[in-house]
Amino acid sequence: EVIHVGGTLLEFVVCCSSQDRKEAVCGKVQLDSHLFFSEGFNGELPIRGAWKQSPAAFLWLQIRAAGKDYPPAPPDESEITLERSSVEQPWGLDLNCQGGEMLHVVRVLPGAACEHNRRACPEEQLRRGDFVVSANRISGNAALLQAEMRRASRLDLRVLRRTWRPMELSFQVFRPSSRSKYGLDFVEPMENNGLVVARITRGIFRELNSAVSDVALQLQIGDRIVSVDDIKEPPAGLLYRLEVAVGHLQIGAIRIAPQPTAKP
Repeated sequence: EVIHVGGTLLEFVVCCSSQDRKEAVCGKVQLDSHLFFSEGFNGELPIRGAWKQSPAAFLWLQIRAAGKDYPPAPPDESEITLERSSVEQPWGLDLNCQGGEMLHVVRVLPGAACEHNRRACPEEQLRRGDFVVSANRISGNAALLQAEMRRASRLDLRVLRRTWRPMELSFQVFRPSSRSKYGLDFVEPMENNGLVVARITRGIFRELNSAVSDVALQLQIGDRIVSVDDIKEPPAGLLYRLEVAVGHLQIGAIRIAPQPTAKP
């Protein structure tokens, strides 16, 4: 238990150790007292100056105010409004719109979103790893969401928080020969986030899916193939491995987007 004086900044220093067990400062987290002193705090904060291997690291903090219980965790879903002076001003969002109904926030860059984050409390900030479900009531198609963001100067966003983690999947398949079809079409252009499944046609994976009763364990449109026989490569390398591989194969995939809850 720590006694904190109101009005002063609360700072946490995050340390890490290397393989030779030498500890070093990896980054710092700061929290203004007005965000926790009276009611406490429960949520994520970015680690400033984080190490190069993880440039967008976060620390989850739970702080209990004197005589009170811990506050509830922030909701998995939030509504965020962004505004910009003109359509020429960038939103400052690096978004992945491949193969799905949502936009995945890859990075927050200088622009309107960064300015919003500086003014907003932590639970109302837009951060790396969040999923944009709708923009100005447009939803269900990532390409349409992106088009609306290019057109508009004000965005009312519905966002799923980054507390959701991608689902990892592993498929054991047998390919008799190099002529055997996987029955998979991938989204183009290919980006550095795996092979995104655009369509499943007649072939190995359609047969595999038909043998699995649990739909959640089937390969689905929007899933990303990220490894072949435990080897992870850029999309072009993965595609080559799939083309030349024969026999028993282990194919790894991730399901990056959660299912949004119904919105009345």
